[in-house]
Amino acid sequence: MGDPTHIVELIDQVLNETQDQPQLQEKILDLRDALFQAQQSSQQYALKIKILEEAIEKLKSPAHRIGTILGQGEEGLVRLVSGGTEYQAAVVPELVENEGLKTGDQVALNEGFVVVARLLLPNQGPLAKISGKLAGGQWLVQAATGNTETIVLAREGLDETHLKEGEEIFLDANQRIILGKLS
Repeated sequence: MGDPTHIVELIDQVLNETQDQPQLQEKILDLRDALFQAQQSSQQYALKIKILEEAIEKLKSPAHRIGTILGQGEEGLVRLVSGGTEYQAAVVPELVENEGLKTGDQVALNEGFVVVARLLLPNQGPLAKISGKLAGGQWLVQAATGNTETIVLAREGLDETHLKEGEEIFLDANQRIILGKLS
């Protein structure tokens, strides 16, 4: 709509030049008010357009991969598993500054495999039975099919004192972390 300051100066100049024509000045003042309202509307619409463009950009962004934190990695990275493959990944600073990440946390990974968000802990997953407790906080579990055993870790914060041999548990999607016990 042009430079608002320049437009106001032009209107003031026309008002000064038409001081002897009150009817014309009244129309110019009405025009000035209408122009100010149009500028305000334009600014509001520009803000709405910006908000909508940001929302559209988020909707167009790629889906995040989901991973499970296995522990601390080297040089400030975390070890995680996603889609059955283990990685060392960077973490956005906000997650590290707040609470940090713990073993068993479910996280969202961007295209560069950077941890960008902590997700809610799922309350379901592949079932397994505890075969025994091993040294170093590890557990031996038998898959639901009963023909394979896997060594897993319990998620940090899980009360392991109630985990007993033969009990059914559920694992993360990658079957590396005990997320919880079936009631």
